[in-house]
Amino acid sequence: MTLAFLWLAASAGALSLVTPCVFPMIPITVSYFTTHNGVDRRTALRNAVVFGLGIVLPSRR
Repeated sequence: MTLAFLWLAASAGALSLVTPCVFPMIPITVSYFTTHNGVDRRTALRNAVVFGLGIVLPSRR
């Protein structure tokens, strides 16, 4: 993997955050994780995985 490809992939990922379908998800994600901040590390990791899979899996066909 070249450094140029890695830079391109990181830049494309960062630019995708401002697309209309992703941008509204940022405050939702932040509020979800800030309201669950009093739990232990294991529970926080489980919540993060469930949250991520809940976004990714329904969109796959």
